Amino acid sequence: MLRIYFCCALAVSFASCNRTSYKAEIQTIDSLLVELDSAKAIFNRIDTSGFADLNRSMGTKTSYISGHYSQKGDTIGRDLAFLLSNYRDMRKPLKNHKMAFDEVAEELQFSREQLLNLRNDLENNLQDTIRVRKFMQQEVEAASEVIARPAVLAAGAERTRSNQAIYEPKIDSVIAVLKGQ
Repeated sequence: MLRIYFCCALAVSFASCNRTSYKAEIQTIDSLLVELDSAKAIFNRIDTSGFADLNRSMGTKTSYISGHYSQKGDTIGRDLAFLLSNYRDMRKPLKNHKMAFDEVAEELQFSREQLLNLRNDLENNLQDTIRVRKFMQQEVEAASEVIARPAVLAAGAERTRSNQAIYEPKIDSVIAVLKGQ
């Protein structure tokens, strides 16, 4: 009976002393997790409020201006055509923004889960060295791409807001002039 207790105690002590041979890889994963958290914070600060309404409003305004000139049988002047072109170019990112926003949210979550799973495998020595190198390379590349996307999305949202501040008053004044005719 004493031998059984001794063997159990010995087995428990060996199991609890299970050391990983992937300390550098775990440190890399921890660093990527911190970067993912920073990217998530940037993502959470992106202000997309009113983008759907802005997109509809822009469509209505460009249609009104184009329709006015079509109805009169007149051609749009060069300056107004450039203004409308720039204004329409603002709509392109708005159309895809919701889809991109959802994709980035999913990618951030998925990358975090993948890194945590790989970290767990490394802590428990569940993968062989060759597979670990392959997985680490894949995860570092994937995480790097995912980490960059929120900053790009935030820059696009900011650019849209600044362009709106530039072009919206000009378009509104054109509409006011057209309504006054």
